[in-house]
Amino acid sequence: MNSNIPTQPSADKSALSSDRTELILFWGLMLPLIMRVSDLSTFRVALPTIRATFALQPDVTAWLDTVYTLPFMICMPLYGRLGDTFGKARMFLIGVTIFIIGTVMTLSAVDLPFLMFGRACQGVGAAEIHPLSMAFISEHFPAKSQGKMLGTWSSVGALTSMICPFIVGFLIVRLGWRVMFGPVVLIGFLAF
Repeated sequence: MNSNIPTQPSADKSALSSDRTELILFWGLMLPLIMRVSDLSTFRVALPTIRATFALQPDVTAWLDTVYTLPFMICMPLYGRLGDTFGKARMFLIGVTIFIIGTVMTLSAVDLPFLMFGRACQGVGAAEIHPLSMAFISEHFPAKSQGKMLGTWSSVGALTSMICPFIVGFLIVRLGWRVMFGPVVLIGFLAF
């Protein structure tokens, strides 16, 4: 009589568990992207206020963006290789941690060298988000849904870059430039 019991419910439960795991993983990849894009797009909105706060010349102000971009571009290919060697999940969490540390340093900066060092740390940490997120999606999602996942992941990044500067611009005028880093740190902790 036991041989007549259908096995469908356990298969459904397994599929549900798999769908939930994929959803959690997807949001775990989405949040660091939102964190990085919101920081990058809102920092540029805050540059005039930061320039006035630290009494910076225009050429020095440009370095605040460059000091982020250079480590980002240098470290991005390294994270892919390090992810293959030491594990993608481990390197992903290390990158998010470095980014959060850099964000806290930038938030609490009282002088230009500390601010620039914090921005450089952010660039090093942010470099892992793109290569490792795409690798996770390629490895952990079924082939039939990879295109949808990559498209959604990319679209959310673009949407974040349009919405965040608009909102943060109002906050910076009322509360100062440091307010932009609070949501970035919160999103980073949620990503874990």
